[in-house]
Amino acid sequence: MRDFLKLRIDVLSGWQSVGQSAAVVVTLNHGRFFGGTDTRGGDTKLKKAYAGLGLVLVVMVLVFALGSFFRENWAASQTPGVLERFLVRWVLSSARQTGAEIKNPLLPTEENLREGREFYEQQCVFCHGLDGRGQRPDGIQFYPPVPSLVERDNELTDGQRHFIVSNGIRYTAMPSFVKVLAPEQIWKVILWLRHLSDQGQFPAGPRTSEK
Repeated sequence: MRDFLKLRIDVLSGWQSVGQSAAVVVTLNHGRFFGGTDTRGGDTKLKKAYAGLGLVLVVMVLVFALGSFFRENWAASQTPGVLERFLVRWVLSSARQTGAEIKNPLLPTEENLREGREFYEQQCVFCHGLDGRGQRPDGIQFYPPVPSLVERDNELTDGQRHFIVSNGIRYTAMPSFVKVLAPEQIWKVILWLRHLSDQGQFPAGPRTSEK
């Protein structure tokens, strides 16, 4: 009986020692991770924790974006949803930031206006119409809608217009004309658009061709 009690005491003492050792190890690891007195490896673990948290946030954003994408109504006859409108505004805003300071090197002479009108009626009338308002049956079916070139977009400078006509805007109905019209021909089209604004008595906006 005495031997049994002694053995039990020895076992309990052993478990107590193991528990104390484990507590010491946990305390040390806690200090290393959270910047305690022993910081060996703590920075690495903290960086891994931040990286893991960042990965979780990225996954959550992707899940939300995919959910929004599949909930969108992609029918061309329907009003676009919030996600599509946001993307369209962002794309258009980005495209309009380029070329703002470039000036039109041509003057609105009679010959330049005549040629600009010819190029416009050959290449642009289908969507924008003869008057430049973009209200043709073909143009109003696009999204983003075909803009009026004589009213709403008059805040664009000649340089911005030249860049957009030359390069187009991806994911919209606006194609690139860089392989169709020479740079000088595009400048003449822009002169004609300014002339349309004047004829319609609309505010012509900033004219970078004027000095």
